[in-house]
Amino acid sequence: GWVGEVLVDEKGKTRGSWIGRNFAYKPVVIQSSQNLLGKVICVKIVEICSTYLAAEIL
Repeated sequence: GWVGEVLVDEKGKTRGSWIGRNFAYKPVVIQSSQNLLGKVICVKIVEICSTYLAAEIL
């Protein structure tokens, strides 16, 4: 999948999930126990859903 930077701007709906935005402002969901709010992280897209992209941290 796509690899690039994501700016994390909100907490997800489930525990340990975070929502960030890529260069095209598409929502990217990331699972992490760390507080990622406000951070820019490098991710790889692993799943495409109807309303968001799911990614893993590189």
